[in-house]
Amino acid sequence: MQFIEKTTKSEKQGILLAIVLSLLAHTRHGYHPKNYVMIASAKSGWQPQPLMTETQVVPGLMVYHFSHSIYYANAGVFSSQVTELVENAEPPLKWFCIEASAVDDVDYSAAETLRSLQGFLQEKGIRLVFAHMMEDLKVKIYSDLEKQVSKDAFYDSIHEVLPSFVQFRNWRIELDGN
Repeated sequence: MQFIEKTTKSEKQGILLAIVLSLLAHTRHGYHPKNYVMIASAKSGWQPQPLMTETQVVPGLMVYHFSHSIYYANAGVFSSQVTELVENAEPPLKWFCIEASAVDDVDYSAAETLRSLQGFLQEKGIRLVFAHMMEDLKVKIYSDLEKQVSKDAFYDSIHEVLPSFVQFRNWRIELDGN
């Protein structure tokens, strides 16, 4: 309280301006997050790549990093980016992984978006998986999508996703005889 009493009017205005600018910057980042796809590099581990590269980790597996909480203001961006990546994937995807290390919350609008995307992916024969998701968010997402996503769709890291996908792909090849 003493600090506030000793600050001048112009200092108080400067503090308020800094708070407002900080809130605007945070909101802007939430509306327009810088998302990317991930690739595995033998030399340098996992590396981000611009979305426009539409790079797959291995044929059939794409890892997409969303860099903010998913909520009403950016759920449309999230949906359109995922849709575009899936539609343009060559070869066609079998798994789509959302690397969620930066996602700390999903609101109602975003949960609806996830349900819709899961249906879209399912129609295309693509399995939706998640990596690096916080435990409380994992519980929330699983309960929101429980009829559409199994518990084995959640991986602690993207390092675990690749071997699981390779095992799945090899199993499919054996099953199909190709």
